[in-house]
Amino acid sequence: MLMGTVRAVVVLAVLLSLVGCGGKKGGGGGSGDSVTVTALDADTLLPFPGVHVVFHDADGEPIATFVTGTDGTATLGEFESGGMVSLMTTSGLSTWVRTIMAVEAGDDLRITIDGGSAGGAPTPAATPDLVFDSAYGGAAGYAVELGCFTDIFFGVTGNAIDVPPDCVNGSLTYDGVALAGDSSLNALAFAVAEDVAVASSALTFGVWRTDFSTYSLDVTGGTTDIIDVYGSVLSRDEGGFFGTADLVQASSATNGSFSIRMIPDIGTSTVVGLELTYAVSTSADSVAFYVAGEAGSVASGTVDLGAALLPHVTAVSATDDPRPVVSWTAAGAGAGADVVQIALRRSDVSGSHEWIVYAPPSPVSSLTLPALPQELASYAPSIALDSVRVRLLGADFADGFDAFRVDYLDWMPAGNINFSSTAPLAAIPMDEVPTTFTVVVSEGDRP
Repeated sequence: MLMGTVRAVVVLAVLLSLVGCGGKKGGGGGSGDSVTVTALDADTLLPFPGVHVVFHDADGEPIATFVTGTDGTATLGEFESGGMVSLMTTSGLSTWVRTIMAVEAGDDLRITIDGGSAGGAPTPAATPDLVFDSAYGGAAGYAVELGCFTDIFFGVTGNAIDVPPDCVNGSLTYDGVALAGDSSLNALAFAVAEDVAVASSALTFGVWRTDFSTYSLDVTGGTTDIIDVYGSVLSRDEGGFFGTADLVQASSATNGSFSIRMIPDIGTSTVVGLELTYAVSTSADSVAFYVAGEAGSVASGTVDLGAALLPHVTAVSATDDPRPVVSWTAAGAGAGADVVQIALRRSDVSGSHEWIVYAPPSPVSSLTLPALPQELASYAPSIALDSVRVRLLGADFADGFDAFRVDYLDWMPAGNINFSSTAPLAAIPMDEVPTTFTVVVSEGDRP
């Protein structure tokens, strides 16, 4: 299925982007060392001024409060390891809170948070006109992928596209793939434009082609509580990730196979993803994701779910008070995970409140959120709790929570994982994303 412009989190994009956060930022000094926090606007990834930053002790009690300056930073000069940091913003009727637990003295943290496109959107690297060889017979619309961005159009004339800076490679060129779709926006044909100069005023695609290549994936090791398995695959080149956005159901929920279309002749490596749904006794959702990058333009692969997946998250619950206590069940209490993410969301006609917490996995599957200082009481939740999600995430490139907290936290997906889309990958430094990797996620919602 073709996908339009997507600002939400996607498993094949933002889970990949966890590995592309830039250089190592350092951390883990001795107790009493300083801690620096840089707030980044979630939309633009630019420094976010005016964000309230609260430092807490290990019990969650507030010990210091700051407001970020123009560089988006706040620093506490004396910090005892094991404490917490919270960031708070508001815009209109919406409030966002982010809390990082188990912070170490000496940490230099980068944290993304919503609240209003600080500094504005990045200036496009180019705004070329789209030029197609012709209209494709039977097409109802067209999508254009730039590797870090996808947009959708409904004609072959009179359209232009903004090229984000992060779609451009080191030689100041970028690649593009156009997809022609039917009335249900399923891909009928594709056309490729490679090594387009940023200075060019036109993005000109080649002839329409229908010779999609095929990736075959075998799934083994599934358990009887898995009721659905879907797969997707992408090709990756220096400028980003390209694919048909096909989302294919396995031939069997527990042990099956896929045949997934790919875009040929573009990309130097392959990224495969799976989305799994578990049968649960309540109305709560319980799902898992598996994403792996492989070197080369491979045509087949095998995934052993029994060895690959994290523990199944169930029985999510939370108290509805100023310091909520969130509990869940996971076999092994998160064994194999690098980070636990908890998201509490509330909304009604008076506004919305989102509080997301990052913590290390531990044998205790329960967390108490920190207290907010009296002077920031307006940021405390005052709306009835709507939803609670607990997400475990593990990656073979990260060495536990310390690595995620310091080096990858600013890329961890905060919202829903929309699995079948190839966009967006804005602001991901492609040269720092490893070719071979594995990321796994297990999450459960409160019924």
